[in-house]
Amino acid sequence: MPNIQQQGGPFGNMANMMNMVQKFQQFRTNPVQALLSMNPGLNIPQNIANNPQAVVQHLIDSGQMTQEQYSQLNQMANQFQSMLPRF
Repeated sequence: MPNIQQQGGPFGNMANMMNMVQKFQQFRTNPVQALLSMNPGLNIPQNIANNPQAVVQHLIDSGQMTQEQYSQLNQMANQFQSMLPRF
């Protein structure tokens, strides 16, 4: 039987959505680790790893992320979070 992620159509889309939800949950739990797992080339100093605002500022200041990229990611995260059920 094929893996659900290998199938096209609604099952493939559902698997992609489930994967996105899982990645978002990981990001909510540990944003820096999630970023590093998605892009191991990022350079984030350990002394700011627990400060999301400092991490964002560092990424922008160091040219690893543009202000436009931050704005787009922030908008996407807000939209995605609004779709998740609240517990």
